[in-house]
Amino acid sequence: MEEAYTYLFQNKVKKTSNVLNDIPDWIQYPLLVADEAVLYEFRRGRMLSQKLSLKPFQFDLIEYISDTAFSIKLKINRRQIFFYFLLAGNVTFRIHNGEQITQVKANNFYMSYNLPCTITANAGKGQHIGLVISIELAWIKQFADDFHILKRFIQEFEELPQFFKVLPHCRMDKKVHTWLQEIYSFTKGNKAAIDGLLRLYISLALEYYHTSLKDRERMRVYCVKKYLDENFTDQKLSCGNLAELFCFTERTLRNQFKCEFHVTIHGYYTKLRLEKAKYLIETQKMLMKDVFYEVGYKDESSFRYAYTKFLKKN
Repeated sequence: MEEAYTYLFQNKVKKTSNVLNDIPDWIQYPLLVADEAVLYEFRRGRMLSQKLSLKPFQFDLIEYISDTAFSIKLKINRRQIFFYFLLAGNVTFRIHNGEQITQVKANNFYMSYNLPCTITANAGKGQHIGLVISIELAWIKQFADDFHILKRFIQEFEELPQFFKVLPHCRMDKKVHTWLQEIYSFTKGNKAAIDGLLRLYISLALEYYHTSLKDRERMRVYCVKKYLDENFTDQKLSCGNLAELFCFTERTLRNQFKCEFHVTIHGYYTKLRLEKAKYLIETQKMLMKDVFYEVGYKDESSFRYAYTKFLKKN
């Protein structure tokens, strides 16, 4: 089973040790059923990666302590769906061109997907603990059949994938921590039993996450985002029209949208338009003169200018 991603360290690694049978005392979450545990030591920090690979999941429980800000590059090896839990710290993810993917705070979890690329994780000094679960498409597709938000997410991943997509972050409560604690506490033994329990607890966490997403969707700013996802080719889109439609002041809508999704409204629907244009041009072999109107632009010259900038950036 090919690893979902590979570490590309920015800082020089002074020492690498296999500590599977001798987990350091400073580790808060030993993953007892791990296949491997590798300790990386740097001049001003150290990181332990505990991994478990058991189809349809790959787990990577990462604990990093540093007395200075740091960054780590991750090479995503294939199109991949992730379920991410940040247990401590604060991490910002960016793609190769510097564009922010998301910023995660402690005690939050979310789902995302990435196409093959290199991303950078940036964090400040202190302790940062994250659990990354890579999930095979066939399993999550079957699971998501009864959960409309996750089902829509999977359909986008299959049909018209953006370079990356991040679903909203949700707060981890005691239930989620309990399910994760059960996973950490598994001991090596009957693989069939472990496999069944992993599927159970991941299913419970996904179901809880979906329920949280439904609650978030009721927030007006999420209704705006959903409207943009479904109507981004509308040539009449504007912040003013959206504010009127969803009963915001224009300033409040701009601020709430940027705060929640880390992008402006105009930037968000422009990105959707240009990604669809790229798909139509490269996959459907359509001509630019036929595409610009299809994706919501009023004139070809404005579209060509925006599309050229988009290609250079990406």
